[in-house]
Amino acid sequence: MREKWLRTYRNETPVVSINGCEMKVEDIVVTSLYGGINLLLVSERGEGKTQILNDVAYGIFGGKATYIRASPDMDVKGIYTALNLEKLKNKEGTTEDIVKIVEQAKNPFTAIDELNRAPPIVQNQFLNLLDGYIEVGGKRYYLGVDIGGEKYHVGFATINLGNHRYLGTFDIDFAILDRFGIVLNLDYYPPKVEDLIEILFSENPKLNIPETHDKSEKIFEGYKNVKKRSLPMEALILSLYLREGVDYISSEPYSQRKTGGILPEGVHEGGDIQRLMRPISIRSMKNFSQLYKSLNYVAELKGCTSEEDYYFENALEVLKLVLPYSGSLKKEIVDSRYYGNPVLAAEDIIKELREKFEVIKDRIALTLQKRKEGKLSKDDLDYFDNEWRFLREILMRVEI
Repeated sequence: MREKWLRTYRNETPVVSINGCEMKVEDIVVTSLYGGINLLLVSERGEGKTQILNDVAYGIFGGKATYIRASPDMDVKGIYTALNLEKLKNKEGTTEDIVKIVEQAKNPFTAIDELNRAPPIVQNQFLNLLDGYIEVGGKRYYLGVDIGGEKYHVGFATINLGNHRYLGTFDIDFAILDRFGIVLNLDYYPPKVEDLIEILFSENPKLNIPETHDKSEKIFEGYKNVKKRSLPMEALILSLYLREGVDYISSEPYSQRKTGGILPEGVHEGGDIQRLMRPISIRSMKNFSQLYKSLNYVAELKGCTSEEDYYFENALEVLKLVLPYSGSLKKEIVDSRYYGNPVLAAEDIIKELREKFEVIKDRIALTLQKRKEGKLSKDDLDYFDNEWRFLREILMRVEI
């Protein structure tokens, strides 16, 4: 029987498939922890988001967690600082010296509930927190626990949705969204009937604080393992295509970044990807890489070993978690063609990516083989042009 990580939350609906293995909501949560990846949970009200926060805080980190309920008048730094009464009493040091960092800063996990209950000016205080530090008196203090010469800290947050829009007192700033490597829309992966029956027969219908269990050492060891892993060629090419290939347009100035994502009339008649999205950010590329490695690690722990035949499909599955809320999708197209649902738009992009790579994958393999045999010519590299031009650099640099 596989290990149960979320002690109360129940949901057996598959989210993605890695190495042929179904990954459920619980697996995505654990993937986030092993990868040190911030996770944003979104759904309609009452779908279990806060329960997941409690299950992680108490059932995985043994209560070594900071819980924040967002509100309009909160001061995030105040959660991690206090007055040093001894210095204040003795009138020692500067004003900054009187402020001390409290034990909360050493917690490896921070949970922010109902993030959009805070106005933008308060949300901005969460930016540094989600990057793993706070600033006091112009000095950075890193959050989390020391493991192997670095700090481990991960943040989860929740947001209520309605009609695919954030429901709350305030909107969500994109800079905040960009801090989350995974945005998981639970409404798109509803619990199965058997899950609902188990929930309904629960002894406690209210929010449950699970029995305290500390599995943090297992999380830290997994985090170290994930960091040592490398990205397979298929995933590297896909990630770079979404940055460099998507940027290409077939008329001047030949770059979406230079046109602000607006395409000249008549370009890319043969495909929708460039019309649906802008190039992904460097931060999104890093999130994709870490998420790919962490998902594979969790799949292997479940007994689903990584094989070469899975590499490309795994990469496409990872995109299901990265693309929808990455900020790369063009809102006006998502609204007009997909009822405002970015998950549906991402599915069409992934479908077209699969078709594009099916056409070119054999040529990539042939080029790599020629390079290995010392028979690579300029014509072989020149084959990769326009949206595939970036492949010339990869195929020359990659280790064989």
